[in-house]
Amino acid sequence: MAFDKEHDVFVYADHHPEAELTPGIVVVGIHGPLFFADADNFRKSVVDLVKENQPKTLVIDMSAVIMMDMDGDKTLAKLSGELHKKNIQLLLVNAGRDNLELMRKTGTLEEIGSQNIYGTVRMAVFEAQKANR
Repeated sequence: MAFDKEHDVFVYADHHPEAELTPGIVVVGIHGPLFFADADNFRKSVVDLVKENQPKTLVIDMSAVIMMDMDGDKTLAKLSGELHKKNIQLLLVNAGRDNLELMRKTGTLEEIGSQNIYGTVRMAVFEAQKANR
């Protein structure tokens, strides 16, 4: 995702070439359930983006994740560990009550850190910018 200054919103960079990427921050979105059938593909895609962009912070917008199973939860935990080893901060946005409850029960929320959960992409990016200064 990238920031469209004209409209003061975050938009998908693929569809809005005029939008600006935020230096040091990569924002990705999950567009459906995070479950056994696609969890590993999601992780691989994110790992590739991280290799390509080498961010200080990765923001995952989970607004469209209406359901997450144990495989999705394990994927987030694994991704969190991989990013932590590279000193990359992981922030989650709009994780949803049910998904947060699953992550709490499995320990994934503790791994990611409840302080790294945000309600909007704008707030997560703002906090990441402050931390990256």
